[in-house]
Amino acid sequence: MQDYLGLLEKLRRDSYECRMLGNQASDQSKRDFFSSIADHLAVLADQVELALLDRKAWQKQANARNETEVFIGKNWKRGRTS
Repeated sequence: MQDYLGLLEKLRRDSYECRMLGNQASDQSKRDFFSSIADHLAVLADQVELALLDRKAWQKQANARNETEVFIGKNWKRGRTS
């Protein structure tokens, strides 16, 4: 999961840097080019973030389906059903 979070951070940082390069470019075509790349990287970052959130939600649901509370002795315990 850390690898994906690192990738997400890198995409956002690269998008920001492209936006700054575009703002500093003297030629309109270069400004447009860097702006286009910045927009594309921002969309990719959003897609990675959504995929991570979907995966996290899916794992949470899968864990909830596989766990049940059982009464053992005097205590309620969480356990996995098989």
